[in-house]
Amino acid sequence: MAAMGDVLSSQARMVRACLASAFMVVLGSTLVWGPEGLPLPSCVFREITGMSCLTCGLTRSLEAASHGHLEAAFQFHLLGPFVLGGMVLLALAWAAEAFTGKSLVRFRSARGQRDLFLGVLTIWVVYGVLRVIIELA
Repeated sequence: MAAMGDVLSSQARMVRACLASAFMVVLGSTLVWGPEGLPLPSCVFREITGMSCLTCGLTRSLEAASHGHLEAAFQFHLLGPFVLGGMVLLALAWAAEAFTGKSLVRFRSARGQRDLFLGVLTIWVVYGVLRVIIELA
């Protein structure tokens, strides 16, 4: 990853523009459609097992959070509002990087990036396991 303030190559700027655009489309869809209106398939894992997967309720949570209904968002998926906030911040950062050509997001080391990823993954898995335990009780 480039150091903060480094000039980005035209390829890196294009990648960031595409990522920001993709996130904007997802965020925009949560504002336009309600969760029932989204053309998404139902969760196969839930249909087979009757239990929630790690992302069950996330789309509805993003939709509720994007409309300011935080209580409902947390009920659909505890991490949904945080995912929405992260998506907004990343989309804005990537758009700014694509526009300015300078890196804004920086990790001090590859280890810091890995530790952040593992921390988020751990929180997500622990939440998923606790959710299934509660459903089975």
